[in-house]
Amino acid sequence: MFIEETADAAVRQKRLAVIGRIFDSRDTYTPREWGIVQLYYKCGLSHREIARIFHVPHSSISRSMCNIRRKALSK
Repeated sequence: MFIEETADAAVRQKRLAVIGRIFDSRDTYTPREWGIVQLYYKCGLSHREIARIFHVPHSSISRSMCNIRRKALSK
């Protein structure tokens, strides 16, 4: 049980670090990507909800989120 909790905490810390890097590097993203970041992380919308707002397929938002995270990790 303790090992699983430690692993979960490590994953949570890594996710928070990526989110922090995303918000620290605003200039790295296109206006569309930054809009997605705001809607997802600040407003708490799902990928499907964001896709409806942008009038694009759900997969397009998922792909954009992967690109956003990749940019944050490459810095």
